[in-house]
Amino acid sequence: MTLKSPEWSLLEKNITSCRKCPRLNNYIDGIRKKFPGYWCKPVPGFGDPRVRMVVALGKMAHDAYLRAQNKKLSAHPFAHDAIHDWPGEKTLVDIYHPSRQNTQTGKLTLPMFLAVLGCAKELSGLKII
Repeated sequence: MTLKSPEWSLLEKNITSCRKCPRLNNYIDGIRKKFPGYWCKPVPGFGDPRVRMVVALGKMAHDAYLRAQNKKLSAHPFAHDAIHDWPGEKTLVDIYHPSRQNTQTGKLTLPMFLAVLGCAKELSGLKII
C-alpha cells in the first residue's frame, strides 16, 4: 500500500472522519474552532518513501511501527537508545517517551534525550544547524 493508493486514501478517510467517541469529538471540535488551520489533519504514515529513519518516542510508538512493518515484537524489543537496522529498510531508533513521569523521576533526562537525537542525526547523515 503506497501513500497514493486507493486503500491508503480510504484508511485515512476512515480514521480522520471517525465520530465514535463523543468525548473525544467534543474536544476535537473545540480545538478545531480555536485553531482551524492547525489541528485535526492526518499525520503522514510510515509509508513515506523519503523517510529513512523513524524515532520511536516510547514503547507504544516502537510497537506500533513494528506492527505496521509486520515485524515480530519479541525479536526487536524496545530499549532506550536501541537502534534497529534492517538492510534496505528504515532504521528505527528508540527513546523513552518524554512524559512528565519519565522526566520528573529522572528515567529520561535532557542529556539522555539529546544524546539519542544526536545519534539519530549522525546515523541519518543530516546536517542540521
